[in-house]
Amino acid sequence: MATMYFAKVNVNKDIYAVYKDSKKLEEIFTKLSQYDWQKSVIVHTKGNRLNKEENKEEHYKFINIDFVYDKNYVVGRLIEIFQDDLSLYDKKKDDIDSISQSELSRDVPFYFNWKSEIVAFVPSQKFNRKKFLVCFEELLNKIYGQSMFSVYLKSNISDLTKQFNSFSKVSEIQITLVPPNSNKEEFDDLFPKNGAEIEETEGTKFNLKISAPYSKTGINMYASLIQRAIKGVSKGFGKFLAIGKDSSGNNKRLSSDQNAPQRKTIKDNLRNSLNEIAALGRAGENEILASELRKKVDE
Repeated sequence: MATMYFAKVNVNKDIYAVYKDSKKLEEIFTKLSQYDWQKSVIVHTKGNRLNKEENKEEHYKFINIDFVYDKNYVVGRLIEIFQDDLSLYDKKKDDIDSISQSELSRDVPFYFNWKSEIVAFVPSQKFNRKKFLVCFEELLNKIYGQSMFSVYLKSNISDLTKQFNSFSKVSEIQITLVPPNSNKEEFDDLFPKNGAEIEETEGTKFNLKISAPYSKTGINMYASLIQRAIKGVSKGFGKFLAIGKDSSGNNKRLSSDQNAPQRKTIKDNLRNSLNEIAALGRAGENEILASELRKKVDE
């Protein structure tokens, strides 16, 4: 079985312009959808956060891109083109045959709806979700011509809350948040006391570190600020890390990206069909949006 994950594409650079004029958001994504996505290539070399091997280059690009404009989505593959020393074993010859080093690739099929701003993708062991998120964000920004977008994994709020509540003591919390695309009210909900002041700084990425190194009981896990941050992270507005102890006194670490991603299981063979990826991605997207709407109504 394979796993489909879901992420959120956030308009980061011009988010305050979006707050002033909601039409700006549609203009940005319409402009993005009008480019030729298959022309752009990014290269990771030694020293890059994804490539630590010496004398090795990895190239990433989109292929098989298909825009379905009447339904506001694009489907395709993000591929990694790389070189390696590989050969095939021939049982009949009891020998090996070399493989052309310049034609090796791995791919991640994806579905992206620019109206909901949700990306569904199916990574593999060699081309994992972290690599996909980094490369997808870099490619979108290169295609657009400026660093407009930030991409964060969506978390399952039930899983995230359940695992967070299993701490007996939380000694440190690290939160990264970006302003939501949806509206300024959701931004104010994340920062109810000082949302206007933060907007005034024109900052578009916020890192909050809370620690209680000398407290016997640790951080108040149910503080409204922390609970709102968990909700924002689940929607794809950032990421969340908690460090502390479990009920047995053992060290515990909870990462929203690693431990509570929004995901669904699909059959392995379906990842090879972009039609299936689009159908499964749309189904998962609808489930997520319906769940978020129910939670909003319940509040």
